[in-house]
Amino acid sequence: MLKIQQIQEGNIVQNVIYLVTRKTVLGKEFSDQEKEWISSRIQMDKELIHVNRFDNQLYVVVVPQKKNSWQNTEILRRKGAEVFGSLNNFKTDEVTLVDLTSDASNLIALLEGLYLSSYQFVKYFKDSVKRIYSLNQVNVIADIDFTVYQNLWDSVFITKNLVNEPVMSLPSTVFVEQIKSVCQNSGIDITVYDKHWLVDHCMGGILAINKGSIDPPFL
Repeated sequence: MLKIQQIQEGNIVQNVIYLVTRKTVLGKEFSDQEKEWISSRIQMDKELIHVNRFDNQLYVVVVPQKKNSWQNTEILRRKGAEVFGSLNNFKTDEVTLVDLTSDASNLIALLEGLYLSSYQFVKYFKDSVKRIYSLNQVNVIADIDFTVYQNLWDSVFITKNLVNEPVMSLPSTVFVEQIKSVCQNSGIDITVYDKHWLVDHCMGGILAINKGSIDPPFL
């Protein structure tokens, strides 16, 4: 799972993702030759431009100009996923995301693509350690509170883990404990009702379905 950390502009690490528009004027972070090459790629309608400096990687993601905003959002998500894959190919463990646009929704979409791409379920592989993605931290230079978004993305991961877990290792008793843990860590009040409560309150539908299982029912 990626760690998202907001940093000051002077603390940029070597590997950087720049989110730009077609009108963004690139600064001293790029050489004149790089600026010229990037500009030529933008004119060719390229939306992801990779500058390989060998000792560090730079990525320029250009905000698309589709008619519908949802199309732009989806493209930026996919570009985030592409950048994530590239960074892992280079065994990169940390990257900085710099937003040079004036629309926070562009940054959120790109970051969402990066974050969701970091999901893995490898606990049952013999070589699980080798399979772990190298990228583990994204530093962001932006005045945005990411708490709500990260809670949403983490919820996606929790759901995926529950879906991927083999049935034999996730009986109802274990499932309930996992849900309790998630709720407690999130500050959510939860009440779990067992079979006795279900019988007393005539919850026949749940009880009937549970007759096909050796595990007790819960609500």
